Amino acid sequence: MKCRWAAAAILVVAVVSASTVTRAQAPAAAETFDAVWSIVRDHHFDPAFDITRWNAVRDELRPKALAANTSGELRAVLADMLGRLGLSHFAVIPSSPDSPGDRADLTAEPGFDVRVLDKQLVVTSVDPESGAAAAGVRPGWMVQRIGSVEMSAIVGTVPDGPSMRLAQLDVWRKSLAYLRGRSDSAADITFLDGSNASVTKSIRRSPEHGDAVTVGNLPTMYVRVSSFPARTPAGKSAGVIGFNVWMTPVNGPFQQAIDTFRAHSGIQHLPVFSVDATTADISIRGRGQLVPLPRYDDL
Repeated sequence: MKCRWAAAAILVVAVVSASTVTRAQAPAAAETFDAVWSIVRDHHFDPAFDITRWNAVRDELRPKALAANTSGELRAVLADMLGRLGLSHFAVIPSSPDSPGDRADLTAEPGFDVRVLDKQLVVTSVDPESGAAAAGVRPGWMVQRIGSVEMSAIVGTVPDGPSMRLAQLDVWRKSLAYLRGRSDSAADITFLDGSNASVTKSIRRSPEHGDAVTVGNLPTMYVRVSSFPARTPAGKSAGVIGFNVWMTPVNGPFQQAIDTFRAHSGIQHLPVFSVDATTADISIRGRGQLVPLPRYDDL
């Protein structure tokens, strides 16, 4: 029964990914709003769910949904409605632009990954063969502006509380709409670098590489895995395995790297380090338990 409730919660994401709602006008707005509201009413996992309060939420927000002029405005109303639940795993993840004027060709990217950390858009990795690497972009830099768009206006919308993680996911999605573009086009991006200096780089976009994975109505993700031996500050041998998103294509290269490191005479222990994609919570998984990460210089 618990598994069925969990699946129902995730179903909200799948049904209203909004691939059919490119213009937020009735009847599409009404149908989409009613679908989201009804899924929550019919499949909410809590037997004590307050249906009277949920009816009041519908009466308050449905007129706002019908008045929306763009998909972005409609999604804001849906996000407000789902936010009233005060729970995670209830969200609208769009597959179409927020407004008719948004760029549709997002097939190429500048060559670096970003995550929302402490309400900053932070570079987490740089493809060594990319335009970003050629421009000297480094992990840890913070993205301040893309073209004329200030990222603080987008990242600053992340609230504190139960809905923070889903809001971070939405901000990440929106940032990609500005970072990506037509292949061989240039993106003028302003960063705060490692010395806290503001630097602007013109970066040529190129097609993203990796194993393409599509889940439901979510945007296509490109899975990349890397591994290499390293030395810790204490002089011990370590195996480092990195991946940008945990999906099925990670499994094969991950296991191959584990086997390679096991066979390496200088590597005796293989803990798996896990970095949360949205909150950068770092932990170490060993003996089936999740415990705080030890100081790196003690390894």
